[in-house]
Amino acid sequence: MKKICSGKLMLQVSKLGVLAAVALLELSVAAGDFKLTADGNFGKISYKNAPFIESVTTRVLKSVYFAADAQKSMADLPGGGQVFNVWSQNPASLFRQEVAVYPDSSGRDVVEITYMAENPARKGYRGKSMEVTLPYSFFEGASYRAYTINSRQVKEIKGVFDAKLPDGALGKTPIRFLAIEKGDTKLIFDLNPIGPGDYMNNYRQSAVRGIWDVVRRGNKLVFVQKTSLPEFGGVTGTKMRIMPGTFEDYDKLHALKMFHYTMSFTPQKLYSFGAAKTGAAYSKKDLAAFSAADHAGWVSDTAQLQARAFSPEGAYYGNVYGRNGKFKFDNLANGIYIVTVGAGNFGKLKNQFEIFCNRDSMTGKPISVPEQYGMTFSQAVQVKNNVIELDFKGDFIVSVIGGQFLMADGEDFSIMRPFWKSNGFEPSVLFRNDLWSKPGRFEPAVEKFFMPVPGQECAAPLKKPSRTVSLPAINEQTKWRFGAKTIAFGGYTWNEYKDDPEGLELHLDNLVKLKYNTIMVGGLHARHAYKGHEKRMLDELEKVAVAAHKRNLKIIDHHDATLLWNTDSGFRVMAERLSETERDIRHGLPNHRFCIMNRKFVDTYTEYCSELVRRGMDGLQLDEVNFFSHGCVCADCRKKFHEDTNWYLPVNECDPALNTHTNKLFQVWLEWKLVRETDFFINLRSKLSKINPNVSFMQYTTHYGLTASRLRQSNSARDLEEYARAIDWFGTEVMTRNPYKSVRGTIPMRKAFNLLKFAYGTPIWALFYNNNWDVRYMSYAVCNMLAQQPMISYMTCPAGKTDFQNFTKHPDNMDPVTAVPQAKIALLFSRSSRDFNRLVGFEPELFGLAQTLEEMHIPYQIIGEVSLKPEVLKQFDVVSLGSSGCLSEEQAAAIKEYAQNGGTVWLCNITGIFDQYGNFRKEWLFKDVFGFNVHNSPLRNITEFETADGKIVTMQNPVTYFTTKPTIRGASPSGSAITPIGKFPLWIEKSWGKGKFIYQPMQLAGSLYALEGAPGRKWNFTRDDALADFMHRLLRERLSKSSCWTTDAPRKVYTTLYREPERYLVHFLNMTGSAIRKGEVMDHTVPADAYPALKNPVSFQLPVNDMPVKQVYAISPDFAGRKALQFTNKDNVINVTVPPELIKVYTIVILDSK
Repeated sequence: MKKICSGKLMLQVSKLGVLAAVALLELSVAAGDFKLTADGNFGKISYKNAPFIESVTTRVLKSVYFAADAQKSMADLPGGGQVFNVWSQNPASLFRQEVAVYPDSSGRDVVEITYMAENPARKGYRGKSMEVTLPYSFFEGASYRAYTINSRQVKEIKGVFDAKLPDGALGKTPIRFLAIEKGDTKLIFDLNPIGPGDYMNNYRQSAVRGIWDVVRRGNKLVFVQKTSLPEFGGVTGTKMRIMPGTFEDYDKLHALKMFHYTMSFTPQKLYSFGAAKTGAAYSKKDLAAFSAADHAGWVSDTAQLQARAFSPEGAYYGNVYGRNGKFKFDNLANGIYIVTVGAGNFGKLKNQFEIFCNRDSMTGKPISVPEQYGMTFSQAVQVKNNVIELDFKGDFIVSVIGGQFLMADGEDFSIMRPFWKSNGFEPSVLFRNDLWSKPGRFEPAVEKFFMPVPGQECAAPLKKPSRTVSLPAINEQTKWRFGAKTIAFGGYTWNEYKDDPEGLELHLDNLVKLKYNTIMVGGLHARHAYKGHEKRMLDELEKVAVAAHKRNLKIIDHHDATLLWNTDSGFRVMAERLSETERDIRHGLPNHRFCIMNRKFVDTYTEYCSELVRRGMDGLQLDEVNFFSHGCVCADCRKKFHEDTNWYLPVNECDPALNTHTNKLFQVWLEWKLVRETDFFINLRSKLSKINPNVSFMQYTTHYGLTASRLRQSNSARDLEEYARAIDWFGTEVMTRNPYKSVRGTIPMRKAFNLLKFAYGTPIWALFYNNNWDVRYMSYAVCNMLAQQPMISYMTCPAGKTDFQNFTKHPDNMDPVTAVPQAKIALLFSRSSRDFNRLVGFEPELFGLAQTLEEMHIPYQIIGEVSLKPEVLKQFDVVSLGSSGCLSEEQAAAIKEYAQNGGTVWLCNITGIFDQYGNFRKEWLFKDVFGFNVHNSPLRNITEFETADGKIVTMQNPVTYFTTKPTIRGASPSGSAITPIGKFPLWIEKSWGKGKFIYQPMQLAGSLYALEGAPGRKWNFTRDDALADFMHRLLRERLSKSSCWTTDAPRKVYTTLYREPERYLVHFLNMTGSAIRKGEVMDHTVPADAYPALKNPVSFQLPVNDMPVKQVYAISPDFAGRKALQFTNKDNVINVTVPPELIKVYTIVILDSK
């Protein structure tokens, strides 16, 4: 490597191009209309000899621009243009700013401004900014159009820079693309030149920020890029390109207008050849000659070619075929495209041919497509002259040609050129020229798949997928998960402590002092996207693991497995590893994700995870290990689906089985995807357990993620209850932001997650987002009283408040491993009903009943479908199925056996009227019990019912009533619904063996269901007191023997009851101060007196037939030590009275046998 030095200048010049560097101050150089001037450290640019950019400044220190020891250089660029660099190599002020003027590949003059800055952990000024200042007079009178907000959405604004434009930011949100027009002056300010594919462009660290504030300051217009790095270090930077052009040129500069990692990679061109009917994504081309108007078609003579459909539907069931042909499409923006050629041979045509794309062979040699098979050839191709030409040499067949625009030339800072325009000092560990190399030819991805006869995909007998469970044993090596106090460690670039081992030790020591015992590391989330960083990251992770383990800290690595967003080199990786990507169900073209069924990907990723475990990771949280909305129909998925089920996935993209929820093949495919997602983890655990048999797998979601149907929303199949066969640690982001005010909805939601712990013994953690101390205390208490782990970062306790943060380690606190919730009532959380219910949602009756039981202090256990087994259900007196419309025959058999043996089963409105996939049953699943069917068309708008004593109750909200066939009219012992056509029973009971079934045709508890709220939104619930009072009386009458205990605690004092081998623990949480009115907009605040004192003592009575109680005492974060309580024991029923001052916020009353 050659070094060119002058004074303080040191530019490194590598094989990427020699810079003729000259360290000159006050030097000016020109490139077309833009002229670059260096005035000390300040870069300036004129446009057509008029003032334009007056200064480009970087601030990495608090009080000065640049740095006192900043170095500078001006240099010519290979290929024309000039570049001015300012940088500091001082660890206290690491940065580099580059201003370049050069002609781009189209000959257009471009100004490119770049800066990067880096801080080590706990060092350096955290504020980082760049400002580009221009005279407002240059803009005054110009019209503008702009894209605002980050590139995950498209929002356009337009206006005029006039004299009256007030000081302040243009628009109310940051800008990512701006175009101005003023007379003959038409300029583009591309503020996110890397493009929307860089999903992190709005992040404050580890990103090239692509959103700017455009601010008027008097007679200046200033482009401001400002952020703050975290305390524990990181990297930030930005890039801007300015050039002649109009707003419409956006589509030439960018392949995408917006990007989200779940989206489909929409083809820019997609043509079918010979097919009679295709999916909506295709345009029919057949033998059409190239036309300048259409910009696509055959440019060779088609007289010798034929077009034919060999089936009524499906692009791959048609062909154009013959000898030699050339197809062309033009008017393309230059850049990187994914070109796909597909050929189906359902017509059994003889063929042998080679495909050339822009003169380079895609196939490498002549190939043949076997009879009744399809093949696709996909390859990343650089388009230089706006044209793609495909040559078919030999006897060819073609069904599909597609082009997907991956990256425009103007977005390319990782494939054909590096990040910086010139080579020189690298200020950050990320986004470096010295890790870049120009790629060779991208290898084609070849797929080969069987083509079933359309309509006969399900001809063979169906095999059901098997389900296995693979979880680590709960032992001394794995118990740590139940008591984990976890904090995110950082590691945004994995360079923060590279040269500071003492800083790493200090950081970990501080976490130990704060009583943390588990750290979650992350950073560089999609690891595979960061080319050249793989070994460095592993080395640094290992250093942290070694240091953590010395302190008995466990370490969890959190990263993404499959996403191919364009952070760092993500799109380049996609181009290089195209054969491992997901294929879209609508056309079979690649999407921006790896496929979890792809054998090559699985092998590569398994080895990476193995290396992580070898390097000391105790657990892994792996994101996006799932099938997405539009995938996947790759060859591996097709093959494995057939091997597992005996059926075929359709190749015909018009087949309703690919997107119709009521289609049997779709339903089988869905279940297969659910099983295979979890089997990925089971197979991974099989490999990793050879290195560490106790390795932990973690997954998390939100309350909404648990209860909302991903299937209905996005056709995806992720499901935590299925994952629980392999995931041994589950978490939740509690997104309400104000769980204090949402407490009515929040606590039952937290209990719903415990269905995983109930079934598999899996620990559960919860992450709460609210820094109000009172809310944090409540959040902690909710976790502790449910044997869950709070993921709440440490904060200094405010004066006058209770410091709850170390209560987890209280010697008398509940043991989350051995503590068992006491409940005789089970409520079913039916995931099938969540996904496939019709007519009535599954949530209201389930959670409305749960919220009512909370008010009554009647313990209950929410269970999942996996627990619908007689040997599990026998521990309960009552099982409520709620509005679980979708149940299988096997589940119904288990439920009936439970009732046969003495249990009570409670059904509501639509329970069991569908099969597990939401298909209407010809006969109700419980007709054999009740002797009738249930009508699918209910009576609507029912608002009144009559109680058994003749009282009329009018409900606030109308409900539906599902009548029976034959019709049963009149009252029941619990009362009757009042409808326009008469009275109908509220409850219908039938004995079944030693037990009974209760059918409630009308929603009742569901009308008492309050959803969680969120700040900024109106609270939409008001308690229906009349209905609630009725439900309290009814449930006390029907369920009093199933209550486990009794108490006179106020209804807003939340309670749970647990048992350890030698103790009972009764938890009390005082939420009497929580109140919000219907229509009130929720905010983040709580009342000044968040936890008002209770007015009366709280008494409870607890039967303890099999455990002698020797002492009763209370513990709480609100007081030190134990507070002994008096108790009486009459007939093994312990009676305790707790003084109100002992239930300030959160208290545990312990009945101890020792």
